[in-house]
Parts: sequence; structure tokens; C-alpha cells
Amino acid sequence: MPGPGEVLVKNAVVAQNPSDWKTIEWGLVRPGDGVGSDFVGRIVALGQGVDDVKIGDRVSGWLLPESTAKASTAYREYSIIRSKPLIHIPDNVPDDEAATFFCATATAASGLRALLGFPLIAPYNRSLLVWGGSCQYLL
Repeated sequence: MPGPGEVLVKNAVVAQNPSDWKTIEWGLVRPGDGVGSDFVGRIVALGQGVDDVKIGDRVSGWLLPESTAKASTAYREYSIIRSKPLIHIPDNVPDDEAATFFCATATAASGLRALLGFPLIAPYNRSLLVWGGSCQYLL
């Protein structure tokens, strides 16, 4: 059962993420802990103090590497994850697309961070094009 601030999600679709093989190859997970970070599913139980989502909500999430210490990964039927930040998924977005939201967002944010120090500085008087999770800096 989920603890304070956590939810239990019944996974519908799990996306593969480059971090999945890297955590195994680099010895960041112990045998039996499992991998898998990106998922979409429905909330089936709420932990104490959770008020930003409700049972039945369709959400997408990203289980961070430190959460694998609890052996809660996406490559399971159910995952336990903190309720923030989960993305509410509209009905018109297919599960397979929704499962990739976090990886694509993290990829774009990593590029912005590397190029511009985002979110520490703003690109004043410059244009920035983010296209499909790739980043191109325009002078």
C-alpha cells in the first residue's frame, strides 16, 4: 500500500527508457530490484495526505532511480510513486504516447540546461526551438 504522499498505480503501458539498461549495465540496481521508469496507468489507491489526484485518475509518471530502492518500478503490474509530479492524461491521448511524456520532457530540459543553464537563466533576446525532445539554439 502507498505511504504518505504516494499513490498506487495499475500500469497500462510502460515505455522503455535509456536509463533502464544503463542502471543494469552500470550496477545501479541490485539483482531482483527491477527497472522501468516511464509509465501510464490509473490510480487505484491513495496514501495519507494525497489530495491532488483521486482514485480512477489516468496519469503518466516517471519513477526516479532512487525510488527503485523500494522495489517499485514501472515494469510491474502496479507501481507506487509520489503523487507529485504526475501528469493527468486527457482521454484523447493514447496510453503509448502518454507513457513517453516524462522521458521527452527530461530530454528537452537536459538540453536546455546544458545550453542555457535552464532554469537558472532566461534566454533573453534570443530564440529557442524545442522540437521533438531535441534542442536547437538559435543565435
